Amino acid sequence: LVHADLEGGGDDDVVRKLVGDLTAAGVDHDESTVRRALAQQMIEARRQLLEAQ
Repeated sequence: LVHADLEGGGDDDVVRKLVGDLTAAGVDHDESTVRRALAQQMIEARRQLLEAQ
């Protein structure tokens, strides 16, 4: 994911990588689910950073 994130701006490259990995693993998913999960994790990461300060 780190390598995918460096390929371009925004989240599109990360979403493509995650969708590809999930598909290869046979996990039922769709792009909107991946984007929602990514957004939720970003909220949690920001919360934890603010708590740590």
